[in-house]
Amino acid sequence: MPAAESCHSRSLSWLVKSCIPADPARHIAVPVLCPTPQPPPPSSPPAPPISALPDDLLLECLARVPRASLPPLPAVSRRFATLLASDAFLHLRRAHAHLRPSLLALSVSDNGCTAQALLRFDASVPVLEVAALPLPPTLLHCCGSVFAHARAVVLGRDVFLIGRGATLRVDALTGAARACAPTLFPRKKFAAAAVGDRIYVAGGSARTSAVEEYDPEVDAWLVVGEAPRRR
Repeated sequence: MPAAESCHSRSLSWLVKSCIPADPARHIAVPVLCPTPQPPPPSSPPAPPISALPDDLLLECLARVPRASLPPLPAVSRRFATLLASDAFLHLRRAHAHLRPSLLALSVSDNGCTAQALLRFDASVPVLEVAALPLPPTLLHCCGSVFAHARAVVLGRDVFLIGRGATLRVDALTGAARACAPTLFPRKKFAAAAVGDRIYVAGGSARTSAVEEYDPEVDAWLVVGEAPRRR
């Protein structure tokens, strides 16, 4: 065996022997601590949605929403729509000084949108807010000509736009709009007025002289009489 290989073999043997204790009984084993994996900290439960609040607290939140952000809120849920249409919401808006003398202008365009312009007469400078929202789905087929000769009638906080075969109800407080039952007879350039909690229309039809009454509670028109003459 060559000298170099003999030397190398001896060195390797010495290294192995030096790593093995001469007396295994006297050898002290040193424990090696392995880190124990820790479970991830428990995640906090997600915050409940605002809709989980009771009605009184939810009303307090809704009463503080700026009017420009109110129109789409009734579409969030039926509960939102009910609360926003309640008298309690109106009283809270007044208590928080969010009601101002205002002038509301409404229009319906040919592209299926309803435009609202609200001029608020604040103490300092009048503020104009303009918003455009899509018509309710059941009125999307209506073009602007349907409301070209519409009559505007106010009942409480609602403005009713009564057109030729279509009726639009707009909440003046929130700006929310929804479709209502059309008149029984298509009318054009007719008379309309609010008496008590009902709406009455007459004239504007060559086919009939019927006077119709609208009940907003049941969303229905009813013939209640005949006009002395057609107009």
